Amino acid sequence: MSLEDLVQRARNTIAKAALSITLAVTPAYSGCSDIAVPPYSCSIGANHIVVDYIPLPVMKNPYTYPEVCWNEDSLWFTEVPPPMSDAKGNNIISQLTPTGQVTSSFHFPGYLPASLVYDGEFLWVADVMASEMYKLTTQGKVVESFQFGNPGNVSSSGVPVDMLGDLAWDGEHLWNLDYVNHKMQKLTRSGEIVDSYESPGISSGGITSDGECLYFGGYYSIIAFNKNGELLGVMASPFDYALDLTFDGKYFWQIAHDGENYKLFKLDKE
Repeated sequence: MSLEDLVQRARNTIAKAALSITLAVTPAYSGCSDIAVPPYSCSIGANHIVVDYIPLPVMKNPYTYPEVCWNEDSLWFTEVPPPMSDAKGNNIISQLTPTGQVTSSFHFPGYLPASLVYDGEFLWVADVMASEMYKLTTQGKVVESFQFGNPGNVSSSGVPVDMLGDLAWDGEHLWNLDYVNHKMQKLTRSGEIVDSYESPGISSGGITSDGECLYFGGYYSIIAFNKNGELLGVMASPFDYALDLTFDGKYFWQIAHDGENYKLFKLDKE
């Protein structure tokens, strides 16, 4: 099976998730914004105020999408130029100012950079094709890399029981959103799985944290969980087709596209 077929199969799995399930939630918690009034239907809406947006300078690729993370005062994003290649070092990670200027770039040393997150010192990048996590300096130097999970441990359908997906950092732990097996996993910085919880199948585009809560953004919704895996609330994204998101300490930044061009939207969290 080709690289393109493998990626497309993963995307098809995500697309089968139900995107219009009504969730009754009770946002009784502290430290996180009340982002929904129960019951809330996960449908297209405009519950976030769009503060600003910038074009995301990536070439459209039908097999994969750009990912984004926040780094102190700037953004980082991935680019997989078409056509996809099964060779290492062909894909790009770039730094972007909040006003849209690319200030630096380097080639990702692995195969497919499916997610990235900054932990205050290093960039962590998930290579889903190799089931490998990379710890990188912001200049692209490999500090370490290691295999995630046990690739030989597969389900009856042949899918690995632990798969890398989207990454988040909560100030203490890494989190992996396994969107194929619908799990969110708390990790140490050595890749050890500390806890695992069921994740929402309706939101598979990305995961971020404000230090207290986890936020899942993708397709038509943003969903909040606490770090014990408990659902806190659901709100509609203002975009028909939203992808990865990150949090800068005050605002969400979420990738969306209109079928042709990617844009990075700055959203009011409250």
